Amino acid sequence: MIQIQRAHLRVQATFINLMKAPIDVVRLTASEKELLSRIKRKSSVDSWNVLCRWALALALSSDLNHLTRSQERRDAVEIRWETFAGQWSDVINASVRIAFCTYKCDGQPVSLSDFFQMVLARGIRMLAKQTAASKDACFAILVKSESTNLPSS
Repeated sequence: MIQIQRAHLRVQATFINLMKAPIDVVRLTASEKELLSRIKRKSSVDSWNVLCRWALALALSSDLNHLTRSQERRDAVEIRWETFAGQWSDVINASVRIAFCTYKCDGQPVSLSDFFQMVLARGIRMLAKQTAASKDACFAILVKSESTNLPSS
């Protein structure tokens, strides 16, 4: 029984490793760049990729109904997937794919890459609201604890 479970886990891990990333290059709009710049100033986290990962995690943990597509051009910031996801590439990839499978779009079909961009955009807005509203030290404590444990990517 244990051998079967281990084999099943190896198959799952292999499947996740073989999955193509939902997007090759993460592209942000000018308004998303502005929001991230404000967050960077308040948090003193210098890496766009770290802030974007936080934003994505925040959005994935929320209700994903009624996501909206931005009509704004996505050419203000570009982050390669490897830089964005870092050592958590497989986990982020799997999380986005699971959320995508459960997402119910209103009307038009949505591609995985569009879904990723919409979720990230929502997360950036949510993170910006939280950092703007934080009057206490909770956000600063999170930033300090996370900043000391940042991966090299």
